[in-house]
Amino acid sequence: GTLVTSANPTVAAAGKHERGGMPEPQTREPDELARSSGSSGASGSRPGPPAASEHQRRLEKKALRASIKAALKSLSQEQKRSESARVCSTILEDLRLIDDLPTTAGVGIYLACETLNEVDAGRILQRAFERGLRVYLPRVLDRDSNMHFLRVHEHDTYDVVPPFGIREPSLADTATGKVREDV
Repeated sequence: GTLVTSANPTVAAAGKHERGGMPEPQTREPDELARSSGSSGASGSRPGPPAASEHQRRLEKKALRASIKAALKSLSQEQKRSESARVCSTILEDLRLIDDLPTTAGVGIYLACETLNEVDAGRILQRAFERGLRVYLPRVLDRDSNMHFLRVHEHDTYDVVPPFGIREPSLADTATGKVREDV
């Protein structure tokens, strides 16, 4: 079967609507990247050691993340609900990402964590269950945030993991006690 993973549905929907006060990511064309890193772009040339532009890119990425985090934190609960509804509508209705999947498909998704200001993708999760798709949720394995996706069922309960209160599936299926399918 097909496994569609989307740890963050906002990525799929970002280009479809305005971002509601969110800063737009900065993008650069490949030839601009080659010029800024000192590469001639000629075929057969080997990339050199990371240039100052790589350091600058990391700084820009860090600043963008901080800006997005601040913008998310400033949203009211009503704005967060509205944005979550808009993202879910884009994925479910505009893009039809769930309804167009074959019934043999599996979908990787997450349970939103309010502390982290994540999009509530509950409508997407519910639609996947309604369609009879196999649904997988992430479970963090270690301190390096490595994770695997475990199969869940519609009426499962989830572990709440500190320090952020992230909800994750238990290693064993809550209904059967058997070890969950892992992808």
